[in-house]
Amino acid sequence: MKLVCLCCTYLRPQQLANMIRDFELFDYSNKQLLIYDDVGQYPSEPSGDNWAIISEKNKHPTLGEKRNALASMAPSDADGFVVMDDDDGYCSWTLQAHADALQRGDVSNPSHILSEHRRDRSILLERGKGIFHGAWAYTPEAFKKAGGYSAKDTGEDRDLMKGFRRAGCEIANSCENFPPYYIYRWAHTGSYHISGLSEKGRELLKDDWKKHPEVGTLPDPKEKNWTLAVREFFGCMSGKNVSKYWVKHKADLLKRTEP
Repeated sequence: MKLVCLCCTYLRPQQLANMIRDFELFDYSNKQLLIYDDVGQYPSEPSGDNWAIISEKNKHPTLGEKRNALASMAPSDADGFVVMDDDDGYCSWTLQAHADALQRGDVSNPSHILSEHRRDRSILLERGKGIFHGAWAYTPEAFKKAGGYSAKDTGEDRDLMKGFRRAGCEIANSCENFPPYYIYRWAHTGSYHISGLSEKGRELLKDDWKKHPEVGTLPDPKEKNWTLAVREFFGCMSGKNVSKYWVKHKADLLKRTEP
C-alpha cells in the first residue's frame, strides 16, 4: 500500500524540519511526503529521500482550498492520503497504523491520541473524539466521495469528516492494533496555532509572509524524538514490537486516558 503524506506548511521552517525528521523515521517503505508552501518561502524547493517541498507564490484564500490543491498534486498511484501537520509530532509506527486501518476501512481515525499541553511538556493520553485532523488518513476514493475540504480556515477538517459519514465511508480505528502515534502540541511549538486563531484563521496571518525571509536550506531538527518518548511513556522499550505490546497491554494502558 502506497501512502502519500500531505502537509500544508505556512511560515514555519523550524517546525517543518522537525516534522520531516519524523517522516524520515517512519518504519514503512512505500511512503512519500509532499509539502505545499503557497507563499514561495522555499524558492529552491528543498527535497530529500521520498519527500519534496512544492513552493509557489499562489496563496489560496483559505486553508481548505490549499489542502484541496495539495491533494490534487498527489500521484495517481497513491492508495492512501495521510495528513501531517508541521507543528505536531509523529511516532515511527504512524504509517503502519494507518495502513492497518485502511485495510479495514476507507478512513483511518484514532480512538486515542497523545498531547503535550503542560508546562513541563509531559505527555498525556487523550481520546481522539474524531477531531484531531493531523492523525487522519483516507483513501483517494473516500476523499472524492466526501467532496474534499470546505473553503474555510478552521473547521474544514470537521466538514470533511461529515462528508465521509454522509458518503457512507467506513471509518476504522488506527489504534486497534497499534499504540497512539500522533502527538498534538499546543504551547511549546514556538509558533502560532491555527486552532487558536478563531474562525478567520489564516486571515489573521495574511501579512506575516512579508516579515519572513526566503529559506534556502531547512534548519536542523531540534525537537525530541517522539518515538523514544512515547515508547517510554507506554513502557514499551526499544527492541519490543510496539503492535504486539499494545494489543497485549491495551486494556491496562488505556486506563491512563485523561478524563
